[in-house]
Amino acid sequence: MISIVGSLYKTSEYIPEFYEAIIKSIKNIKEDYEIILVSDGCPENSFEKAVNFYKDKSNIKILNLSKNFGHHAAMFCGVSYAKGDYTFLIDTDLEEDPNWLESFYHEIKNSKVELVFGYQKKRKGNFIEKISGNIFYKLCRLLSKNSIPDNLVTARLMTKKYTDELKKLNEITLDYHSIFHTLGFKNKGIEVKKKSNSTTTYTFWKKIELFFNILISISTYPLKFFFFLGLFISFSSLTVVGYYLMSYFFEKITVSGFTTIILSIWFLGGIIILNLGIIGIYISKIFLEVKQRPRFIISDFFSDKN
Repeated sequence: MISIVGSLYKTSEYIPEFYEAIIKSIKNIKEDYEIILVSDGCPENSFEKAVNFYKDKSNIKILNLSKNFGHHAAMFCGVSYAKGDYTFLIDTDLEEDPNWLESFYHEIKNSKVELVFGYQKKRKGNFIEKISGNIFYKLCRLLSKNSIPDNLVTARLMTKKYTDELKKLNEITLDYHSIFHTLGFKNKGIEVKKKSNSTTTYTFWKKIELFFNILISISTYPLKFFFFLGLFISFSSLTVVGYYLMSYFFEKITVSGFTTIILSIWFLGGIIILNLGIIGIYISKIFLEVKQRPRFIISDFFSDKN
């Protein structure tokens, strides 16, 4: 059996077309199936619209979260309810083609891997989005021991062995791009091309928040960087102090220079504040994790078995 997991957030208009396309792909691969949709606190009543559409369909589960917990949390919610031998994650806005299921399925069967994921050769979007995306992935690779491929999409197909291990992870701060490539296992990427059907719901600040979540979740390199930077500045300062002391005692040169002092104070003060900021971000993540609040809360549940 294969579990289809998707999230609903301002995508209710695509529900009928998504259903027809995914059912066609399932019939082509000739597998039993279940469809799990998670409404992520959507303001447009996605849950009610999905229930009205799917109430006469079979093998359906629709979950409504009590508020907007975020795209990644909604996806993990769907995965936690998946019971299939394979689980296929996909966005329901039709930017990701449901027909990818067929190629992903054949690839995971033939290659004998535990994960098949989609990636784009070129990011869609304007110049700024493309540049920022390239910088993002380069930083992730630089700061992480795990190599995260460029331009990943949501769509991916996982074996039950893989999802069972995925469900054991207890992080409150979720990012499936980094977590999926933290688990290990044999995996393979397939080049895909997304369509441009809808306006992205990821605002600039959401992207910034996502970047910091990923950075803090996958790496301690920022802390190590500032530790070594502090050592470098300390030794450099000692060298400069030694030079001026030697100049004062042996060459009788009076050290003066208000500008130099002010610049030094501003430079070192900036480094200290930045360092404290990085430490503060890590502490805030620890604060969220130790409280062990639920990743998501389900307020309503619909199943064809009800």
